[in-house]
Amino acid sequence: MARLSSLLYALAAAKTAWSAALPSDQQPVATADVIIIGAGISGIAVARELALEHNITDFLILEARSEPGGRAHTESLTNPKTGHVTKVEKGCNWIQGPRRQNITKLAKKYNLQTAPQDYDNRTWFEGRRGVDEADTVDVAAGKFVDIDASGLATLYDDISSRILDFIQNRLDDMEVDLTARTGLSMLGWRPKTALQRLYEWVNVDFTTAQPPQVCSLYNAFEQEDYVGADEPEQLVIDQRGYKHIFVEELNAALAAAAGSPASQRLHLDTTVTEINWSPSSPSRLVHTNRGLFAARKHVVSTLSIGVLQDDRVKWTPPLPEWKQEAIFSFGMAVYQKIFLLFDRAFWGPEQFTYYADPEVRGRWPVWQNLNAEGFFNGSRDGYILFNTHVDAEARRVARMPDEDVRAEAMLKLREIYGPDVPEPLDILVPRWDLDPLYMGSYSNWPLGQLDQHHWNLRQPVGKRKEVVFTGESNSREMFGYVQGAWEDGKETAGRVAGCLTGRECPSSLVYETIKTCVEAGSVVKRFEGSWY
Repeated sequence: MARLSSLLYALAAAKTAWSAALPSDQQPVATADVIIIGAGISGIAVARELALEHNITDFLILEARSEPGGRAHTESLTNPKTGHVTKVEKGCNWIQGPRRQNITKLAKKYNLQTAPQDYDNRTWFEGRRGVDEADTVDVAAGKFVDIDASGLATLYDDISSRILDFIQNRLDDMEVDLTARTGLSMLGWRPKTALQRLYEWVNVDFTTAQPPQVCSLYNAFEQEDYVGADEPEQLVIDQRGYKHIFVEELNAALAAAAGSPASQRLHLDTTVTEINWSPSSPSRLVHTNRGLFAARKHVVSTLSIGVLQDDRVKWTPPLPEWKQEAIFSFGMAVYQKIFLLFDRAFWGPEQFTYYADPEVRGRWPVWQNLNAEGFFNGSRDGYILFNTHVDAEARRVARMPDEDVRAEAMLKLREIYGPDVPEPLDILVPRWDLDPLYMGSYSNWPLGQLDQHHWNLRQPVGKRKEVVFTGESNSREMFGYVQGAWEDGKETAGRVAGCLTGRECPSSLVYETIKTCVEAGSVVKRFEGSWY
C-alpha cells in the first residue's frame, strides 16, 4: 500500500509540475479524463453511454454553438400577420434508413411528433423555363405529366431491382467498384430527357446528396437494403425539434455526472481551434476561444468530415498520413432545404411535386408540402413548401442572397401553379457548406475509397489512443444517417470505457499504406476484436 501511495503521489506531483510549467495564460480552464468535442448527436451518445451505461462521469463536452444538437438543428419561420412562429428542421428531418430502430424507440420515449412520408403521393411537372428573366419571355409554360404512364418509372425501377444482384456478382468475382453512373448505364439506364434526369435525381441524389458520377456504386445502393424498410419513413414535425430526443438523453447524462468532481460538464459557445495530442504530454491540450482545456486520457472528436478536411482545427503534432488519407478520401455532401411560408396553399394535396428543369439537372427539383394531410395543416401557422437542392446546385443557391433565392423560387412556382402565386411571408435558406462548424451536411462514399480507408477513418491516433474519432461518417453501414451518428457514438463510448477502466481496451490496427492490389470485399473484417 505504501508503494502504491508513493506512486500516486509521484504522478500527482508530475502533473502539478507540468501544469506549473505552462504560462499563466495557458492554465487549463478545466480538466477531465475525457473531453468530447461537439454536442451533436454523436457527442451526446458518447456522454450518455459513458455516464448511464458505464458510470463514467469525468468528462467535459465542448460545443461551439449556444445549444446542443449539432446537425439536429431547428430554425424559425415567422408569419408577420399573426406573429406566429413555426419551427422547421434546418438539418436532419427524417427517421429513415438502415437500422433505425433505436431512433424510433427514442422518438416513442419522448413522444416526438412525426408524419409518415409517402414518396408515391406525388405529381410530376415538366418545366419549360430557365432561371434568367429572359427565359420567361415567349416561352410556353410547362405541364403536369403522368410519369408512370410514360414507362419511365417502370424502366428505372426494373433496373434498380437488379442492381444489388449486379453488385454482389461483381464482388463475388473480385471486380473493382464503379461509379453509380457506370453501373446504371451498364444495366441499361441512360437518361437523356429532363424527366429522365429528374427521375434519376429523385432515386439517387435525393438520398446521397451527390450525383451518380461521384458516388460509389457498391456503397450508394448497399444502404437501400434497409432493416425495417417496410415501415414508412417519418418526417419530424415536432415543434420541440428533432434535437429534443437527444437533448433529453444529454440531460440525463449530465444529471448522472452532477456529483462528479467538476460541476460543469457542458461548455457552450466554446470553439476548438487546436488539439495538442502529443503522446509525450501527460494531458491532451484542447485550445478554444474560451481558454485551454486538458484531457488526462482521451479526446473524442466528433468533428465532421467537412471540418476535418478544411483544416478548421490545428493538430499538434499533425495527424499521421494514414489518417489524413482516410479523411480526404471521404466525401462531404451538401443537402439544402429551402423553406417558404405562405398565407394560403395554392398547391395540391400531394406530399411531393417534382419539377424537371429543362436546362440543368437537379435545379429546383422537388417541392415538398408540409400541409399535406397529417402534417402542419395550415391555419394560423401559415402554409409551408420547401425545396431541396444538393451538391452543385445547393452550393450555387447558398452563395445567392435570400432575395435572389426568393425570386428564382417564385419564378418556378408561378410556372407550375400560375401567375397568382403570392409572395412568401418568410424564407429560410440554410447554407451548410458555408458553416464553419460543419462545412457540409453529411458524408457520402465516393468512388475510390476502399474499405481500408474507412477502417482507418475510424481508428484512434496515438500510442494510448489519445484522440478517438466518431460521427455519422464513421458508421460503416449507416454513414450519412442520424442513427449512424447515434450508434457510432455509443460504440465509441464503450471502447473508451474499456480503456478507462482497464477492463478491455481494444487493439487498434491500421493500414499505414493501402495498395492497389487487394482482395475484393471487406478485407478489414478479418481483424476480430479490433477497435473497428
